[in-house]
Amino acid sequence: MKSNAEAEALSPLRVLAARATERYGNEQLCWEARSAEINAEIDAIKRQMAKAAGKEDMTGLKGQLTSRQRELRDEHPRERRYMTQDATVEKLGELLIENPRGLLVCRDELAGWLCTLDKPGREGDREFYLESWNGTGDYTFDRIGRGTVHVPAVCLSIVGGIQPGKLKRYVSAALSEGWGDDGLLQRLQLLVWPDSLSVWRHANRRADAEAKRKAIAVFEALDKLNPADHGATLPEEGGVPFVRFVSNGQTTYDSFRDALEKRLRSDEIANTPGFEAHLAKYRSLMPKLALVFHLVDGPVHGGVSEDAAQLAVAWCRFLEAHARKVYAAEISSSATAAHRLAEKVEEGAIRDGDTVRAVGSKDWSGLSSVDRVRSGLDILAAAGWVRIERRETGGRPSDVIRLHPDLVRGKEGENAPVWDPQNLQNAF
Repeated sequence: MKSNAEAEALSPLRVLAARATERYGNEQLCWEARSAEINAEIDAIKRQMAKAAGKEDMTGLKGQLTSRQRELRDEHPRERRYMTQDATVEKLGELLIENPRGLLVCRDELAGWLCTLDKPGREGDREFYLESWNGTGDYTFDRIGRGTVHVPAVCLSIVGGIQPGKLKRYVSAALSEGWGDDGLLQRLQLLVWPDSLSVWRHANRRADAEAKRKAIAVFEALDKLNPADHGATLPEEGGVPFVRFVSNGQTTYDSFRDALEKRLRSDEIANTPGFEAHLAKYRSLMPKLALVFHLVDGPVHGGVSEDAAQLAVAWCRFLEAHARKVYAAEISSSATAAHRLAEKVEEGAIRDGDTVRAVGSKDWSGLSSVDRVRSGLDILAAAGWVRIERRETGGRPSDVIRLHPDLVRGKEGENAPVWDPQNLQNAF
């Protein structure tokens, strides 16, 4: 029931959006009268200029005309937008020009959004979303029809749900060094993998109205955020205001970063480049979360607190646990390969005496390389299913798969068969 959960989480933002739409409607009515007045003044100035042409200095009239035209261009009301569901990147650019504080792309089904990035002619869309992740850069569109559109602040967030089965395709693409290996998946940092359903219990209670009121109040406060109220520093050369950690908060971050960098350089994740790339973005995820928690607490001078930093570290641990489920195919590639091999043995597709190289060349799902086959066979060997026999052929030696005799003879035998799947499970 992900749609219901998403709707509740986004309800405070929808309250702000509804208010903004109503406010824009009222402002638009007032502007229609004012714009008609300005256009009338422009027409009058142009008539005066026509009469004065060649007879007198029109410097004053030119100034008046420029002033009215500038007012007509700049003073019309703009709707404050918080989110959009379905927009081209060019339209997103136009919306961001009018909403430099950022937008939320909200899709109930993220699979639909991901599919649009795969369509022919939309190759540049992925680059736009990749560059919008930092939230600090600009972007320029050059199109024949639209001309040049410069977006000074590209800041997008994306929220939505996707079924695990559909997500696996994109995870596979991100791990295969193909079209999906561009870091887009790793930018979806707040991934939460669904847990198994618990025991059903009928719920019949009122919603917590006070908690919802507080949530809306937080959104309202952030919407009106003034960086100066939080002790933010504005760089002299311009740019995004920033807040530093307090001393203890900085210590917390430094400790977190040191541990993270050591992990990124360790053998622990050396063979999982996709998961490693995901964890590498925790360098910025942790302080971003800490800043969010700091801002939620309200105007607090002195920097991001240690409590906010500790809470951000706890969130990173929580999110990593879910990321491990998302990247399970890579993290547990050896175990996955072992299961695939076991299935092929039971099907009779792998026979006693087959070579490792021959099995690796069959390009079976999950067994697409000799190295992957070897890693799976190591687990099967530990479980007692197989052993690898080295044969000298006069040239390159050949590794041969020898199945346990019970697997060759079948399930009949005096002793408990070693091919019992539980043996394989225990080996993990």
